[in-house]
Amino acid sequence: MWKPRKEDETNLTPTGYATSEQSMNSPRMTQSERAQIGKGLQVNGEISGAEDLLIDGDVQGSIALREQVLTIGPSGHVRASINAGQVIVHGTVNGNISAKRVELKSSANVTGDVSTERIIMEDGAYLKGGVDVHKPSATEARHETVAAAAASSESVPMREPAPAFAHAGMAEKKV
Repeated sequence: MWKPRKEDETNLTPTGYATSEQSMNSPRMTQSERAQIGKGLQVNGEISGAEDLLIDGDVQGSIALREQVLTIGPSGHVRASINAGQVIVHGTVNGNISAKRVELKSSANVTGDVSTERIIMEDGAYLKGGVDVHKPSATEARHETVAAAAASSESVPMREPAPAFAHAGMAEKKV
């Protein structure tokens, strides 16, 4: 009878908690667009890929998701080195994390070093290890600056420069 409108839908995982994809200004993902390792699964080895991943099970080894979002759910236990675009931790991680953005939720328990450009840590989150917050690389910063300049030039019309003689003549004029 009542169907939710698309803008009213929240991005809930099967475990009932929301991810923070809205904070990355990315479009909402459906369950079919995100890979998932459920509570009853155990994975030993290397995980790599080009899609977002939700881990609610046990993973041991290494995880490489270059520009993707890795979410470790409240029942997720990860003993691995992690390299991803964004890492959101609700559960337990034993290993180093390298990502552009790291979010440690209040239920997070992380033992290992974190290397990131941005870190968000809620009250109650546990972190034992080093934190290295660094600036974006020069090429990434340049791309962001060019994109921002392009966006601002599209919205603001360019004015024609004043003729050079107009400025020169005013300097010589005496009153």
